[in-house]
Order: sequence, then structure tokens, then C-alpha cells
Amino acid sequence: MSDRTKRILQIIIFVVIIVAMGFGIYWFFFKPLIAPPVAPPAAPPTAPPTAGLPPAAPAAPLVPVAPFPAAPAPEISPTATGGLTQISTLSTSPTLAPFISADGTAVQYYNRVDGKFYRVRPDGTLELLSDKVFFNVANVTWAPDSNQAILEYPDGSNIMYNFATGRQVTLPRHWQSFDFSPRSDGIAFLSVGIDEDARWLAVAQPDGSGTKAIEPLGDNASKVQVAWSPNDHIVAFSKTGSAQGFGNQEILMVGQQGENFRSLVVNGIGFQGEWSPDGTHILYSASSADNDWIPELWVVEGTPDRIGVNKTRLELNTWVDKCTFASATAIYCAVPETLERGIGLYPAAVGNTPDRLWRVDLASGNRDLIAIPPESHTIDNIVVSQDEQYLYFSDKISGQLYKINLR
Repeated sequence: MSDRTKRILQIIIFVVIIVAMGFGIYWFFFKPLIAPPVAPPAAPPTAPPTAGLPPAAPAAPLVPVAPFPAAPAPEISPTATGGLTQISTLSTSPTLAPFISADGTAVQYYNRVDGKFYRVRPDGTLELLSDKVFFNVANVTWAPDSNQAILEYPDGSNIMYNFATGRQVTLPRHWQSFDFSPRSDGIAFLSVGIDEDARWLAVAQPDGSGTKAIEPLGDNASKVQVAWSPNDHIVAFSKTGSAQGFGNQEILMVGQQGENFRSLVVNGIGFQGEWSPDGTHILYSASSADNDWIPELWVVEGTPDRIGVNKTRLELNTWVDKCTFASATAIYCAVPETLERGIGLYPAAVGNTPDRLWRVDLASGNRDLIAIPPESHTIDNIVVSQDEQYLYFSDKISGQLYKINLR
């Protein structure tokens, strides 16, 4: 074989080897192992089935549901039957010292805005008691005959005014804490001079004449409550009795002639008392640890030889100045819906707590919730007509005067 032929063969073999190597490299490194599948047409999306349950059927169209009927408004009774009770507004102006008139039905009061005294009848008819104007009166003490009143002013000035005669008398500025005698022909008061030796419990005529000192006060003026008894024997309660142990008080009965009456031992402190119209009972409020220092009402006998006998807890938490006697045995009281523990020690902190109205019958021992005002009222003063048909009260916040039909 010639040299030329050998070279041709070598070139052919070299080309075959190069082609074989290129194919091998392609086969092992670039050829895909599996052809990619062709994707099927996309199906519309559906909610994934709940495990173990077949897919839900299409929901039925919603049907509107009729709303539940609104709860009926609570019924308001026209008379006091123990629930929500209708009230009538008798004065839209602030008032002071409502008091039953001589006819036993109408109520008379002082108007704080125009400084005049009015009488309003149950039907709302308004009458002037006098054309006289008394501006800025701070306190009014009425006589039992409804014709006289002592007006006290913030600066200490005092006036006795007779609405029947129009007579006006200025009383000494150091006289305070007035109360009229049962026949309206005398007044009892505290004469509080600058010196302790010049401080007395005293009585006088309504015009200030005929002054008579009864008992020296010393520094105990704040412990004496002037309260002339209907039986004319006692003129004041005094919280100056002997010590009775923690949380109790001995209340002394002060007569006009230095009599040695029985005392009253009170379970609690903060005593304030009120006589029944015939003088046979004393209604009082006091606060004790036994009742978390919340004021509660008690009643005892009040005739001189039986003072303190038959002491009875009325189980009503309120103050005696939120109560009134309608008769010798019927008591009406405004009782706060709630009272905080210890409020009896700080009564000024009671705030605007709504009151409910209760009636206590001393003859039967019954006590009944008689009325709930439909709006919240913090009741300040209560008076009741002589026939117990109407109850009048003033609101502590607004001073407005209202009426409730008891029957």
C-alpha cells in the first residue's frame, strides 16, 4: 500500500473517531431522557372538596327573614302601684322647701328664680302667696299653720314673714336652726354667739320677742338638732349623752323646763330624727358597722315615759330627711337604688343616685315599694297631701317640683 493511500485511510479513521466522540457527548449530556407531556386544556376552577364528603350542591337563593318584633315599652301606671309610675311636672323652675298648704291638698314653695312664694294645686293651678320678693333665700322653715315662715340667707340674715298679715320681722343673725312650736305660736333655735358662754338653745315668740334660754350649748351646737315635739314636751335632740361603746350614741331629749326625760340609745352614729304628727313615735336614721356604715331607718316610741321603747329597724337604707309622715302611722320615703359602703359617714358624697318611693305602715308593720319614677330622680324633699292622694317631691339636681298620684 502506497503512502498516499495510508494517509487517506488515516484521515478517514480520524473523521470517524471525531464524529463518534461528538455523538457520544450529545447522547450522554444533551439529549432529554423523557419528552415533556402536552398539558390538557385548563378546566374551570372549582372549590376543593371537603375531605370525606361530597361537594355541596349549589346554595338556594337567600330569602329575607322578617325582623323580630321590638320588645314593648314598659307600662307606666297613672297611679302608684309599685312599678313605673307617671309623674307630673308642677314647676319648671328650681324650688325650695315644698310644704303642704292649710287646705291639706295644695303645696306651697319658694321659687329660686324670681324670689317669690307660690301655691300650686294638684291640677297645676298656680297662685302667688305674696307679691313680696325675697331674693337668694338659702333655707325656709315653715310653721305648722302654713302661714308663717323663717327665711335664712347665705350671709346669716334671718327674716320671719307672715303671709296672712304681710308682717315682716328681722331676727338676730346669730340665731340658726329654727323650728316652730306645734301651735305655730313660738320658735326654738340655737343662739350661737362668738363666745362659747353666749351659746344657748332657746325659745321665743315668732317675732323674736320673749326670748328664753333653755340649755347652754358651749361647743356642742353641732350636736343639737332643734325638733319641737307635737306634744309640746321636747324641743331638741342632743347627741351629748354618755359613751355607749364603739359605734353607738345616747341621744338626750331636751325639754323646756329642764325635765329629765328618758334618753334614746341609737345603734349607730349620724343620728337625725323626725317626730310623728301626734308625737307618739320618733323616726330616725343612723349608720353602723353592722350595715357597712350605710344609713338605715329606725322607729321608736316617743311619748315622754316610753321614749326608746319598741325600737324597730325598718330595713330601708336612706336618710330621715328623705322621709315624711303622712299621718301618725304612715311614712313615705325616697330610698336610693344603690348606696356605697361607708356613705353614711360622708352623706354629701352620695351623688345623683336615683330614688324609689316606699311606704311604711307602722300599724301593720308593712313596708311596700309604691312607685318608681320613669326618669331618674334624686329626690330631695317629700310632702304628702292629708288624704294621701298626692305625693309631691322636688328633684335635688334640677330643683323642679313633681307630683305622683298615690291613688
